[in-house]
Amino acid sequence: MAPLLRAAIAALTVLVLLPAAARADDCSGQALDRTFLPWADPALYTPVPEGWTLAGGAAMENGSAVSLPAGASATTAPVCIGLGHPTVRFFARNTGNPRSLLRVSAVVGETELPIGLVPAGREWAPSPPLLLVVNLLGADSVAFKFAADGGNWSVGDVYVDPYKKG
Repeated sequence: MAPLLRAAIAALTVLVLLPAAARADDCSGQALDRTFLPWADPALYTPVPEGWTLAGGAAMENGSAVSLPAGASATTAPVCIGLGHPTVRFFARNTGNPRSLLRVSAVVGETELPIGLVPAGREWAPSPPLLLVVNLLGADSVAFKFAADGGNWSVGDVYVDPYKKG
């Protein structure tokens, strides 16, 4: 079994077995919305704060989205997380090589942990939920790095799931 798959299964197991009180965190005040409800995901999500760090030719487009040509990367501002923040989702599109994948990593301090490879079509669409393992390691904030190995990517509107019921 691949190491990333083992980590994902372990993270889900711990999250399911923890009582609700243990999943609480101190990220109070986060705005919540059912952002992905039109795509059959009823979970409440909180947006990652605005602000990107761009590298390798990445550029801002349309205000809050970032353009990632092949070889470029962009990292979000950090967001507060806790054990109750199991996943991240975002909107993306790829108008270049349809076989290219977007590399997504969780960044805590100087440490970067790969959390997924995401395909996308030519139109804006939500990503699948990507499991955050860094919250199980005690991280209290995380940024997300998006890197384009090929294609012509656009990424915007990044959200984490604070595992709250509404």
